[in-house]
Amino acid sequence: MSFEAKNNFVFLTLDDKDDEVTGFGLVIPRGGPPPSQGKVVSAGPGKHHKSGKFIPNPCKVGDIVEFEKLQAKGVKIEGTEYVWVDADYVLAILGDE
Repeated sequence: MSFEAKNNFVFLTLDDKDDEVTGFGLVIPRGGPPPSQGKVVSAGPGKHHKSGKFIPNPCKVGDIVEFEKLQAKGVKIEGTEYVWVDADYVLAILGDE
């Protein structure tokens, strides 16, 4: 099953870094704040401004983006975890794959 983002939303996969294992076999959890960078796997077409003008979504599939963590929502689709966020809360497009 495939899915498609609607309106001005983007679906992202996050860079899941593994816990660190020391030479002695101790596992150090990654910890810290959740990641705020992700790779766009689906992007909606954009939105209409209240004036009626269409504003295209600046993100495209494959972009690596920095986003506001507090605005992101998690969802699990077919066993894979994604984060979706409105493109208005994408702070920067850092590049593409």
